[in-house]
Amino acid sequence: MSDDVHRFPGDPDEWRSVDENVGTVDGKMGTVDENVGTLDDHRRGHPRWLITGTVVATFLAIALLAGTLVVGKLRGGTTTTPGATVTSYLQALAAGDAQRALSLGAHPPESTRFLTDDILKKQIAKTPISDIEVLRESTAQASRATVRMSARFGDTTSEFSVLTVKSGKGWKMMRTAIRIRGFDGAKTGRLLTLFGQPISGDISVFPGYAQFAGTGPNLTVSSSNAFVKPDWLMLGMAFPSQLRLKVVPTAAGADAAEKAIKAAFAQCLSSTDLRPPRCPNRVYSLGAVPGSAKWGEPSELKFGRTLFLWRTTTLVYSLGSMTFPVTYTAADGPTSETVRRYVTARVDLLSNPPTVTF
Repeated sequence: MSDDVHRFPGDPDEWRSVDENVGTVDGKMGTVDENVGTLDDHRRGHPRWLITGTVVATFLAIALLAGTLVVGKLRGGTTTTPGATVTSYLQALAAGDAQRALSLGAHPPESTRFLTDDILKKQIAKTPISDIEVLRESTAQASRATVRMSARFGDTTSEFSVLTVKSGKGWKMMRTAIRIRGFDGAKTGRLLTLFGQPISGDISVFPGYAQFAGTGPNLTVSSSNAFVKPDWLMLGMAFPSQLRLKVVPTAAGADAAEKAIKAAFAQCLSSTDLRPPRCPNRVYSLGAVPGSAKWGEPSELKFGRTLFLWRTTTLVYSLGSMTFPVTYTAADGPTSETVRRYVTARVDLLSNPPTVTF
């Protein structure tokens, strides 16, 4: 052994360069021996603790660099910042991972029937999510924060706000789905579908494209542009009237509605009541004998402006001002008069035949 080589207990007989033991770091940092040198270089006057410490420091730097790739994530579907939470949520939607998206919510939705991977993949096939960006965070309260986001849904870029809440050491979204309220399950279930499944009552959906459809003898429903806006995540709810649904009566439905109105008028005019129930022809006269009315033909029935109330699948006709001639028995004998009323008729086109309410 040469006098100028310092050996320590346990040293091997032959020294190898550190780069043979450590190798390279993705080609970005060069070989370790380029930065640290070999043990042969360090035999001359450099203690081994310095060599070991340098290698450890190198590995610590690598570990810290790798750690930056996972900053913001914790276990259990939470993240360390409000913005990271919403970003992870949108990334989960973009990847078609419904369970991951739902796990980032503080409160589970009432129903997950339309919150599945299968439905989500149909949504993102039509409106893929991209260009996700946190615009700003507002943490006025320690336990709550509002995050302003920007994301592209298909061809549309949306800016929207999302409410997040503190959850342990991280953050979760207050709501991860939007509840559409106001569907009449007893009626729309016979006509409307969402992604081919019948709708019954309120539904919960992720933001994005929504495929509503429906066909009946009197109505058709289409939704080529139906879109559940991410803005609605803030309140977690919306109403059917906010969707871009196109619900229109068919030609057969409009014809059936007019026939139903004429039949309803005929029934009302055949009554001997002074005020037939659910009818527009009514007379108010003190002393008139109940059941003594005889109604004549009203003024010409004109089907004027119509308004379709899709939520109740009802077609509303404005029939205008109409006159109804009537004779009845009063205290002093038979009496005739003409009653004038402004009349509207509501026709439920889901009933078969359609039902009419004046």
